[in-house]
Amino acid sequence: EHREGMTTLVRYEPAALPSRQRLIAELTRGRVLHVVGLGLLLLASSGLALAGPQLLRMFIDHATLGRSLSLLVAIAVGFLAISLAEHVLAVVVAYASTHVAWVATNELREKVARRALDLDMSFHDRHTPGELIERTDGDVTALSTFVSSFVVQVVGSLLTLLGVLVVVFLEDWRIGLAMVGFVLVAAVTVGGLRNLAVRPAIERRAASAKLFGEIEERLNSAEDLRANAGGAHVM
Repeated sequence: EHREGMTTLVRYEPAALPSRQRLIAELTRGRVLHVVGLGLLLLASSGLALAGPQLLRMFIDHATLGRSLSLLVAIAVGFLAISLAEHVLAVVVAYASTHVAWVATNELREKVARRALDLDMSFHDRHTPGELIERTDGDVTALSTFVSSFVVQVVGSLLTLLGVLVVVFLEDWRIGLAMVGFVLVAAVTVGGLRNLAVRPAIERRAASAKLFGEIEERLNSAEDLRANAGGAHVM
């Protein structure tokens, strides 16, 4: 469908628009164990991110108190081990989230392609093959990249943030309360601004698909264009 300068393969009425929960359920269907395993990896990664600074504090406190060198060495070795494990775990989390995202979105690619092939010829007359390929593969690839980045960056950072708030509350409840207030204000601000990027992102994907469609059509007809001296016009 072509509407307001934006091309879509499927039109959803407002009442039938899938919610975020339905989309997540669709992407994670049959992959519960993978998602649970990824969640455990994120918890472990967040725990290591909190443990490192605590060991560093212990090292400074014991060094200030003049504790034995063997104890300081043991703390330093533990800090290095946690730092190494944190970096290794970050790679594992990135790999696991990307794998889950690609496997889930591959099925979505098939559904979108099947939907495009089932549409009537009037639809295909209005949209070039290159445009449809870009919308079928490019849009889903963008979704896959977003899902994998979202899991690693947003969910992982959220877990770490919750851990930081707990640690700060244990140190000083007044500072912890101030940080909770700051986090709430930041969350409300981000939540209010996030929708501003939705429409420009949709228009960007539509423009990208149209561009790739034009390029694909011109490349496929290169011989005919040369034969008819149309190369200059195309350029």
